[in-house]
Amino acid sequence: MRALRILAEDEGIDFGTATAFYTKEGKRKMDIRVENTVLEQIFLGLHHLSALDQFRGGTTAADYARVGVLAWYYASPTRRAL
Repeated sequence: MRALRILAEDEGIDFGTATAFYTKEGKRKMDIRVENTVLEQIFLGLHHLSALDQFRGGTTAADYARVGVLAWYYASPTRRAL
């Protein structure tokens, strides 16, 4: 993340330039399977953000287990084959 920040700063990328770029770029055409993959990744990102928030506020073992189970599920070889 630090390297990404350094790159963004060196290239002069901020929310203003990114917003202008994506406004000009427009909506990407994608099939339903690709769209579902994108939404799945957003959902997982929100899940991990929620877990980080719980970790920061003093957590129980169940909070750590929840993240561990999800990481195990998505890292398992049988899941990747699906």
